[in-house]
This record gives sequence, C-alpha cells and structure tokens, in this order.
Amino acid sequence: MSPKLKRYLFHFAQNFALVVIAGMAAWGVARPTYDFFYCTYVGPVLDSYACQGLSHDFGYEILGWMIMLYSFFVPLFLAALGSSARYRWIAVALSPMPLLIVVGLITGADPTIVGFGFFLGIMVLIGLGLGRFARKTLGKMPSLEAMKKYF
Repeated sequence: MSPKLKRYLFHFAQNFALVVIAGMAAWGVARPTYDFFYCTYVGPVLDSYACQGLSHDFGYEILGWMIMLYSFFVPLFLAALGSSARYRWIAVALSPMPLLIVVGLITGADPTIVGFGFFLGIMVLIGLGLGRFARKTLGKMPSLEAMKKYF
C-alpha cells in the first residue's frame, strides 16, 4: 500500500470517527439539556406552546434539538480535531439539513421551519468558531517532552 493511500485512509477514518462521535454526543446530550436550553431559549421562539404540555409532537421537538446539537458538534469536533479536508467534511455532514428545510418549505411544512433553519445556522457558526479557537489554542500549547524530567 502506498504511503499516499495510507495517509488518505487514515484521514478518512479520523474524520469519519469525529462525525460519528458528534452524532453520539448529540444523542447523549439532547435529553439532559432539552429542558433548560431548548425549552428556555429556542422552543418559545419557534412555537409558543413548546414545552408546556400543550404541544402534541414532543418526540419531534427532541429530534429537532438533537439535530441542532449535531449541527453544533460536527463543526466543533472537525474544526478542532479534524485532519485535511475538514471543512469539506463539515459541508458534507451538514448538507442534508438545508435540503430538508427547502423540501419542507416546498411541501408546505410549518413556517417555523425557517426559524429552525436560522437556529441551525447559528449553531453551526458557534461550533465552527469554537472549533477554530480550540484548534489555534491547541496548536500553540507546548509539548510536554521538556517537562518529562520533572515527572
């Protein structure tokens, strides 16, 4: 196997693992943070009956919150820890979301989907900004090799 192919496969596996970890993190964080973040900040803007027991689609609200968290974690993890072509991976991993919003608007879905798309964009930008900040910060940290003599 050529070194170029090895490097490509390694980068592919690394970025794919980060996307999978982002999905698992969104799934794991969605339920504990739903009551505070979604019901306090996002839900009332999208639906006045959200999180008050009057909404009939509780499962869809949790799913929407998981999608928002996924759109935050993917840019965060890939921008901070991803290897080459990380921004292409972010675009590919998040490409179904605007497509779903456009299809939803065409088929006559609830107009709050536009607000949902707005919040998705905000989450992506926050995740991307924090990921780039983490990448630049982690890149400036000194190596611990010089400190080994003290441990």
